[in-house]
Amino acid sequence: ALAEMIEQIDIHTNSGLAIEDCLNKVYLKLTISDDFFLEIAKHRALRRLFSSVASSYGVENPRLEIVSQAGPWTSEIDDPHSFMLHATTQAMSAILGGTDALLVEPFYNIFPNKPALAERIARNISTILSEESYLNKMVDPAVGSYYIEQLTESLYNNALDLLKKIEAAGGISKIDVESFNPEAL
Repeated sequence: ALAEMIEQIDIHTNSGLAIEDCLNKVYLKLTISDDFFLEIAKHRALRRLFSSVASSYGVENPRLEIVSQAGPWTSEIDDPHSFMLHATTQAMSAILGGTDALLVEPFYNIFPNKPALAERIARNISTILSEESYLNKMVDPAVGSYYIEQLTESLYNNALDLLKKIEAAGGISKIDVESFNPEAL
């Protein structure tokens, strides 16, 4: 996503748009998996990567909006209680990782005859996490966790190395996909 963003920034700045205007209008949408700690680290590493990219353009303290989407695509769930646990865990990992906006998709196939219930449950997950767990009151609840810090650092370094390789090859639109690990892309 960042390699594509860099190409878009270059296109817009080459057409006359100021770099600050480009960077301050960026939002990235992430889907959330069931890997709790990885998702926290992924969100944190993405912010650091965005700051690194912005610094390379001479912009300090850019504003990045991360929109995280939790949903039923990560596993085969056929039980309403399991869905609530999965969706809540996904949402909590995004919040702890520092997302700015959260979308929790309703799981209609669990409630095929009750779409309003599916929507209500999905809607209430973020409300419960903010109002009952006070996750909206903390600045960075994951700071200081050795495991999360190490995982974030590892993701950041690996992604930065990959981003440098992509840029050295001429950008995302010019790379030979065969020469890159598909999972890394």
